[in-house]
Amino acid sequence: MRDDAFWQRWDNDSFDKLFTKVRDTMPQQGVDSLSDTQKADALAYVLAKNGAPAGPKELGIELPDLEVITIVRKGGGTGGVANFNLVSVVGCLSAGANGSWSLTQASNPTTTREEAVDAAAAKRAAGVAPGNQTFQLVSVLPAHRSETQVGQRVEARGLLYKSPTESLLNLTGIKTVAPSCQ
Repeated sequence: MRDDAFWQRWDNDSFDKLFTKVRDTMPQQGVDSLSDTQKADALAYVLAKNGAPAGPKELGIELPDLEVITIVRKGGGTGGVANFNLVSVVGCLSAGANGSWSLTQASNPTTTREEAVDAAAAKRAAGVAPGNQTFQLVSVLPAHRSETQVGQRVEARGLLYKSPTESLLNLTGIKTVAPSCQ
């Protein structure tokens, strides 16, 4: 797989899934003809050729290392996250005029594969430091709206769109992670 086909399948997925697929099925001539380390090295080469940024340390094949690596493209929007990626943002929920909603003191967006925020994700998000970004929330469905969450720290998930003049999050899920924004 190369370029667009690769990214359509693997963007924002875990390296563990890709490594497991390669480890268990490749090469076709003999799965055991290469060591796991050789397969990881080959994957690192494929990722680099497809534009993935290098990580902060050499790739290892030990768990839990593989489980925490997310496959992402180099470049894109702020923080390396491209527009129209599904992201997670932690910030302070604010209600505005005419039914508008926003996140202030928001973290940098991080890619995710899940649209909804589960309890485990909310617990992790509680430890995310406040940021200096603001996101306007769009497509806020009645199921997402809760005036009781205004002024609380929340994790919001949705499709990201950033331009020089606006930062939008097309909301897919939201959950309180702390009772106040302090």
